Amino acid sequence: MTSEDVSRLAAAVAQQQVEIEALRAAQAADKLVAWACGVLVEQLACTPTEAAQQLSQLAKQAGVRPEELAADLVDQPPVRRSPTG
Repeated sequence: MTSEDVSRLAAAVAQQQVEIEALRAAQAADKLVAWACGVLVEQLACTPTEAAQQLSQLAKQAGVRPEELAADLVDQPPVRRSPTG
């Protein structure tokens, strides 16, 4: 294996680590949004679809991402998005 091969392999591993971190952040954001939607379903006596729409509309009106509003709703720290996410 040449030093060029090692460099390419190292670059591929670094890129995969970035992608994995972005996927983890997206998964955490999805869980937070689902949790907040569950809270809205209970509080508003609506369907999960209606809760998701409500959360999306409120986030848009507030000028924040849905996961940020979800974090406020369930009193959790917001999910940190990676630069690629």
